[in-house]
Amino acid sequence: EGVFVQVINPDYFSGTDFFKREMDGLAARSTGSRVPAGADRVRLPGERALASRACCLIRGIDLPDDLAELLAGFRAG
Repeated sequence: EGVFVQVINPDYFSGTDFFKREMDGLAARSTGSRVPAGADRVRLPGERALASRACCLIRGIDLPDDLAELLAGFRAG
């Protein structure tokens, strides 16, 4: 197994504003493309996780009772 990570600062090339416009355009073209068979829509990477996070921030996180009791023992104070 291997991992390759490349980090590029767009300010050193065309600038952050241009990069954001390009990425917005790519996202729009992707989500506006033909939907694969069996799918309801085209999703972008991370979209489901961001929606889940937003939901958890509003509603909280459901925990099984035994786990909630265990974690309650770790409260500060």
